[in-house]
Amino acid sequence: VEILKTNTMLVRRKIKSSSLKFKQVYIGEQAKTMAVIVYMEDYTDMSLVEEMERRLQNPQTDVVLSAASIEEYIEDRPKTPFPQMLRTERPDRFCMNILEGRVGLIVDGLPMGYMAPGTFSQFYKVPEDIANHFIVASIMTVMRYLALVITVLLPGFYVAVAMYHQEMLPTKLLLSIISSRQAVPFPAALEIIAMLAAFELLQEAGLRMPNTIGTTVSILGALIVGQAAVDAKVVSPIVVIVIALAGIVGYTVPDQDMSAALRIFRFIFVLAAIVGGLYGLVIAGVLMICHMCSIESFGVSYMEPFSGDRWRDKLRAFLRLPVKKTEHLKPELNPREEKDETD
Repeated sequence: VEILKTNTMLVRRKIKSSSLKFKQVYIGEQAKTMAVIVYMEDYTDMSLVEEMERRLQNPQTDVVLSAASIEEYIEDRPKTPFPQMLRTERPDRFCMNILEGRVGLIVDGLPMGYMAPGTFSQFYKVPEDIANHFIVASIMTVMRYLALVITVLLPGFYVAVAMYHQEMLPTKLLLSIISSRQAVPFPAALEIIAMLAAFELLQEAGLRMPNTIGTTVSILGALIVGQAAVDAKVVSPIVVIVIALAGIVGYTVPDQDMSAALRIFRFIFVLAAIVGGLYGLVIAGVLMICHMCSIESFGVSYMEPFSGDRWRDKLRAFLRLPVKKTEHLKPELNPREEKDETD
């Protein structure tokens, strides 16, 4: 909620430990908004706590009214679309990250908690993974990563194949696509871009409508517009299927900020496919991965644990171990523990 004292009480109710610490700070030159830094004294690397406190002293803002008032000032790379701090309204998810060694931030007046450092794999973790059986949780996590590949690459892949690499398709599928596109006056690239833009506009319209009818309007609008476009021979049915599939699997992303970043890169991959086909698609993918590898969040690589040399940590990003074998503390968040193991 918006009340700071209530939020700290919710955290204390979940973690009844003397190691849980709250450090009070003030943000803003005029309003002096109160905030608390939350961490586990025995688990958290104190350099992360000190870095968080130092960055909170830098914001040149008069009042903290939104999440952007905090994030854009304390993130390492504010110009990248990828989120670098986790946000949540759920006390269980907040406490789960605190127990892993992250630093939490709760701001008075903002109904959410922030956790740092934020890594790419952490945005695909949900509290339900712990509640479900470890086999079910592992399968669902793998499916979320597969959905990530589909939602980002599928529209660009269709454009690349339709424009440059028709020989890759089976003969029957190619003939079906050709027959469905015979009456369409626009090229495949323009169809994909137009339908992606229409999908984004319908989604935005659904968010701005009242909650009681917003979802209904967005779904019915997509069905009506898509069917009308196909009947009017403006777009081909295969394009509607591609865009619908990419949009549906995009909803599996647990974090809205990460979902917004992936939607931006969906357009970038389509443009890359228009320019260079599959070669352009591969080059765009390599550049995106290089960009993500260059990001750091509070001194921790954004691609941890994928960028590390411990295969067990890489597997842990996809698979959830049984509760008896689960290690709450993340080694990449606490270099002191890793150094002790080396010694």
